[in-house]
Amino acid sequence: MKTSEHLCDALQSLLAPGFDASKNDVIGHCETTFKLLKSWGNNPDVCAAGLFKSVYSYAFTCHDPKPENRQRVQGLIGTEAERLVYLYTVVDRRLLIDSLASRRAPQLRDAYLHQDIDITSTEQAALMEIHWASLFDSLKSPQTAETERFRQFSHLYRTAHLVSEGANRAFRTMYFSQLQ
Repeated sequence: MKTSEHLCDALQSLLAPGFDASKNDVIGHCETTFKLLKSWGNNPDVCAAGLFKSVYSYAFTCHDPKPENRQRVQGLIGTEAERLVYLYTVVDRRLLIDSLASRRAPQLRDAYLHQDIDITSTEQAALMEIHWASLFDSLKSPQTAETERFRQFSHLYRTAHLVSEGANRAFRTMYFSQLQ
C-alpha cells in the first residue's frame, strides 16, 4: 500500500480540471475521511477507499466509472479498495443501511450499469464505515447548516449499532462533548 501522502497526490491528479475551485474542499474532506477510518482501526483497503470515495464523482467525467477509469484507480489503490469506491458511487446507501439494519442480504442495484449487484457482508460493513466517516466529518464542518447537522447526527445515532467500536467510540466522544 502506498503512503497516504502519495495517495492524496494521486487523487489530486485525477480530479477533473473543471473542479479546480472545489479541489481543496474535496481533498480535505476525503483526507479527513481517510484519517477517521484509520483511527477507527479499519484495514488499509477501507481507508484508501475512503480517501478515493468521490473519485468517480469529481474525476474523469461526472459519475463515470468506465472500465478504463476503474483500471486506473485500481492501479493506484488496488482492486479491493477500488471495488469499495465503485460500490460507494453506484449503490443507494439508504438501501444498504436498511439491509444492514434488518440483517438481511442487500438487494442493491448498480446505478451505472442498471443491474442487480451482489456484495459481501465485509463490503457492506466497509461501505457503512466509509459512509459514517464522511458524515462524521461533515458534522464538524462550519458550512453544515444546523438543520442538516441535526439530521446527520440523528442518522449517526440511529445507525451506531452498524459500525465498528472505533467509530462508536468517536461518536460517543463527539456526542458527549456536544452536551457540555
